[in-house]
Amino acid sequence: MISLRHSFAVLGCVIAVQAFAQQRPVPTTGTQTRPVPVEQRQRNEPTKPSNVRSDREQQQVDKSADRVPQRPRSTNPDALTPEKLWQVKRVSGEAVSTDGQYAYFGIGTPDLKENKVEKNIYRIPVKGGAAQQVTSSVGGEGNVQFLTNGKMLYTHKGHIWLSNADGTDPKQLTQGDASYDNIKVSPTGNKILFTRDVKVNKTMTEVYPDLPKVNAIITDDLMYRHWNEYADEKASHVFVADFNGTAVTNEKDLLAGEPFHVPQMPMGGADDFVWSPDGSYVLYVCKKVSGKQYAISTNTDIYQYNIAGGTTVNVSEGMKGYDTHPLIGANGKTIYWLSMGRDGYESDKNDVMVYDVSTKSKTNLTAL
Repeated sequence: MISLRHSFAVLGCVIAVQAFAQQRPVPTTGTQTRPVPVEQRQRNEPTKPSNVRSDREQQQVDKSADRVPQRPRSTNPDALTPEKLWQVKRVSGEAVSTDGQYAYFGIGTPDLKENKVEKNIYRIPVKGGAAQQVTSSVGGEGNVQFLTNGKMLYTHKGHIWLSNADGTDPKQLTQGDASYDNIKVSPTGNKILFTRDVKVNKTMTEVYPDLPKVNAIITDDLMYRHWNEYADEKASHVFVADFNGTAVTNEKDLLAGEPFHVPQMPMGGADDFVWSPDGSYVLYVCKKVSGKQYAISTNTDIYQYNIAGGTTVNVSEGMKGYDTHPLIGANGKTIYWLSMGRDGYESDKNDVMVYDVSTKSKTNLTAL
């Protein structure tokens, strides 16, 4: 970084060179006269408008322009342009069918004029073959899950839908204004996890009831913005509910009363929470700090939520860096996740941690 002292030194050199260049030439014959100081000449000469260039200045500008290579817009139809990028469709992995015969994936088609992406679900035989479009409703579908009876569960316009594996006979299972996202059916099939934005702070109109039409936010601390969206009165929470294959009931917020996000902001997703093999507990990733500390910290933790008792345990307690991507062994007795060592560092070495549920001991499998 250039210091202030260095900046003044450079500025002084520039001024000295400019002053020397503007001095009048000294006569070589006859009586020699002393050069007129620059300051005196500037006082005696008429002031030139700031937007008018001298002939010499204009020549320098013209020469600079000549040195800049002119690159006309390519006439090659295969050239990559911003418009071409908007034509590229976005592919996302979804799920494998119950019988293991089909792989399901999403294709998002950008619409430049409407500034949105329309996503539909497709499937392709695992052994090879042509892809088949499964959904075609306007609004986008995703979060595909399969039930033991072969039915397909997915979200569309904030609600949970059920259809045959080929997309036929779709039925909306949830109603009302509440939204459902990142759905995950339990291995036992009788519970379901999902995320939803919940109100955790006061709105502007609640603070100032005499301003019912105001469109603003109040912030006096970090964190006030996540990349492309402001932090408002809501936070995303993970819920658990009963599920019988056709209805979602008895919803419960795993973070009730807590102003924290699951999935984590701004790039978290459905992999931030997982079911245990027997459906008895859930693991989720969360950074449970607020204000400035939330903005500068990377200390996410892995939390274990017991379904029957409704209790929560921090299984990565004492670990100060990113703890993410939890997985559970087939027997449900071993928990794995990725962990960084230091708080505040986003690019530390990721270690693989192992947690024994019975002994509550942690082991670093990739320690140096």
